[in-house]
Amino acid sequence: MPLLAAFPKGFFDAIVARQMTVFDWIEIAASLDLDGVELYPRFLDSFDSPFLARVRKAAEQRGLVIPMFCNSPDFTQPVTEDIYQFKAKTGAQIQVLIVNTLNDEPIENVTIQIFDKWKLGDAKKDTAKPVPPPKASR
Repeated sequence: MPLLAAFPKGFFDAIVARQMTVFDWIEIAASLDLDGVELYPRFLDSFDSPFLARVRKAAEQRGLVIPMFCNSPDFTQPVTEDIYQFKAKTGAQIQVLIVNTLNDEPIENVTIQIFDKWKLGDAKKDTAKPVPPPKASR
């Protein structure tokens, strides 16, 4: 788990408006002696795997991790609208489950149980991707 990660609140509007890229933010963060960078869905040009791999590689090459993908909603719009737009754009679903304990059950088992119970993903496509917490936070 990173010791210090930052969200680019001061650059938020510029990144969303594409006056600045997510790669610019990663470069700036690397100069700030941070351990990680936090991202927001509207910072990304794409949610496809090759683009996301480029973002991760850019961070890793600078010694940074991406510990958090924030979705701080615009409180003038319901958060469900962001989720619907994300699904319409990518075909992927967003589901968040926060629990106090796994009762010593491995995270992988709990993830499979939740996916099965909530019927996540598409039976014809591999669109469901679990994002477990980092091992250090378990």
